[in-house]
Amino acid sequence: MEARINQVGILTARFDEMVTFYRDVLGFKVKFQLDGHAEFESPGVRFAISTLEIMANITDHPSF
Repeated sequence: MEARINQVGILTARFDEMVTFYRDVLGFKVKFQLDGHAEFESPGVRFAISTLEIMANITDHPSF
């Protein structure tokens, strides 16, 4: 079996700045965006940016 990466997630305390950078500077199109979470169009891999708080809530792990 070949190892493959199918999702890349970035956790950040600077969510708005990161979304602006990936959208406006690098040219990624936003697939959808909610408060503290955005996913971008990227063929072959799911690419997302989330706040530390969102990930802490999703995983129920306070150390994020």
